[in-house]
Amino acid sequence: MTTTMTESRIGAQYGTDAQRYDTLAYLAGEDTLTEYDRDLMADALLDALRAKVDELLPEGTTWQPDTSALLHPDGEETPDGEELPEIFAAAWEAVEGRYAEIEQATLGGLPATLDGLEAALQAIEDPIRRARVAGLLASSDAVGLAARVRGDAVEEATRQGLSRQEVADLLGTGLPAINKIMRGRRRAS
Repeated sequence: MTTTMTESRIGAQYGTDAQRYDTLAYLAGEDTLTEYDRDLMADALLDALRAKVDELLPEGTTWQPDTSALLHPDGEETPDGEELPEIFAAAWEAVEGRYAEIEQATLGGLPATLDGLEAALQAIEDPIRRARVAGLLASSDAVGLAARVRGDAVEEATRQGLSRQEVADLLGTGLPAINKIMRGRRRAS
């Protein structure tokens, strides 16, 4: 037996644009994030929010942020105007509680700026460990490793559909630097 589904509009405040605006406002205080990282985190937080909202909604009901609606089995009751804010508040609370986990999964363990990297290094309490880690970053092996990882990432970004110019713009480098990376990748393979 096939279940007929109905889409019930719930208001623009539950749509993608409003939720993304709220998420970007939430992230605005994160000084260590670049604009690109902020966009990645906003997408990841919204994905987590959508999953949590769906979990809190009645069985068979899903949130459709693109249309500001709930998709539910025909004839089934959906949360009303008093319940929806409570569901979204509980979902945001759960997502905020997982912020570090979501950030780690989305951005990885290293900061994206030199200032952020310096702060992470300075946060290492033991001075010998801090000196060892800083020494590793300054070694010629680390420079080669960083160049390989950057080259892999640039190549992957172009395979995913970004032009070299778009990659250069997002990284804040010139197109000649990206072309040089790509030439080096071709020579290495």
